Amino acid sequence: MEKDQGAQAPCPAAAVGVAPRVTGPEQEPAAEVAAWAAEVAAWAAVAVAWAAVAVAWARARSPQLQERAKAMHQHQEWT
Repeated sequence: MEKDQGAQAPCPAAAVGVAPRVTGPEQEPAAEVAAWAAEVAAWAAVAVAWAAVAVAWARARSPQLQERAKAMHQHQEWT
């Protein structure tokens, strides 16, 4: 007698009346893509935050921008 190599054990969740979660080759790539997209979005947010810090630092260090800010402040005092 030959055994059926493709037979699977019954799902224990089905025995208690709970629908089994659908997983398989058709679901795994979608979950992986969603996880990858979430990670990319998180890293993009970190990059944007660092860019904002770099811009603020550059503005604070720029002598031209400091002079312009000082001139605008003095102009506001006169008006």
